Amino acid sequence: MMQEGKIFSSELLANIHIKLDKEGLEGISEKELMVLLDDRAARRLYETSTEIIGELRQTRKELKEEIGGLREEIGSLRTELKEEMGSLREEIGSFRTGAIRIGWYILGTLITIALGIIANLIVALIVK
Repeated sequence: MMQEGKIFSSELLANIHIKLDKEGLEGISEKELMVLLDDRAARRLYETSTEIIGELRQTRKELKEEIGGLREEIGSLRTELKEEMGSLREEIGSFRTGAIRIGWYILGTLITIALGIIANLIVALIVK
């Protein structure tokens, strides 16, 4: 990777800039002009790359934060779901217990009615 966008020595660039300041564009050769243009392009490329890398790092940081928030939310929802399931299990158990009690009550009532009918039949047979 380029370091600060430099591809030419600082001394070479300084000499060309001094010559440019003294003699103007007419005083520098085509090669020296190419060196200046290449240096400018390399610096701009470095600046642009650095800017893009910074934006990518910021985006990655934001995504990590958002993912962390989503993980917390999922954990919270998971906890709520477990609590709801526990509550439903308790409710189902309560219904089951209630149904068993009702069943025993009905059975007891039927046995009582049957015993009453049998007792009435026995009394009717004895009285006849």
